[in-house]
Amino acid sequence: MTTIESWLVLSLSAVLLLPGIALLAGWVPVRVRHRPGPLRLLGVAALGCFAALQCDTVPRLSQTSPGIISLFAHAGLALAAVGVLLGIAYDLKTGPSPHHTALR
Repeated sequence: MTTIESWLVLSLSAVLLLPGIALLAGWVPVRVRHRPGPLRLLGVAALGCFAALQCDTVPRLSQTSPGIISLFAHAGLALAAVGVLLGIAYDLKTGPSPHHTALR
């Protein structure tokens, strides 16, 4: 990955940061208002994905050794997996969406 691509990933990852912080602060998006549940799980999931991008990008930009880059890439993979698992946990905890069952 080139330096320009790394900076692009780093700046675009802020898109994940803002909704995650808003969910942790208590904001409820229109798309999930009909599904009451622990929205903080979604906020933490978004922040986990944001942290995964940071773990993968920052060591590359600082041009650290390949071992450190590999270590942080694996840590980023673990954070992304945690984010996905928290998203799945939210979905399982809230049950099927009324809009989804109406489509069947």
